[in-house]
Amino acid sequence: MAAEELRWGFVTVDATDAPALARFWSTALDRPIAESWNQYVWLEAPPGHPKLAFQGVPDRAAGTHRVHLDVGAADVDATVARLLALGATPVQVMEEDGLRWVTMADPDGNVFCVLPRAEAVTDPGTILEAPDPEPPAP
Repeated sequence: MAAEELRWGFVTVDATDAPALARFWSTALDRPIAESWNQYVWLEAPPGHPKLAFQGVPDRAAGTHRVHLDVGAADVDATVARLLALGATPVQVMEEDGLRWVTMADPDGNVFCVLPRAEAVTDPGTILEAPDPEPPAP
């Protein structure tokens, strides 16, 4: 698998109130809120740039990773195998609303997620396609 098949899609920040934090950063960065899906809200990104996303979490548990990268892959399983060979370790396989991704840790223990769809960076919203996403509360 060529490295160009792996795309940086999101920088994801844990938040106890994801919509509120998204509104804060939307105003601070002058970037509109693009979409929301389940507990996730993300900002529109310039073409070719990763999106800034906020993931709703129930609390701020000490010792957890508060920020992580989400990368999009044309073939999640082949990408996971390649990253394992490079020294990453699997953390868990997730599935939500038919979307499957793999959470991994890099050799230094930093978590990141491998999601389907290499076009995630250039086509906003293609990683997380969900029917009728709810807009964030104002």
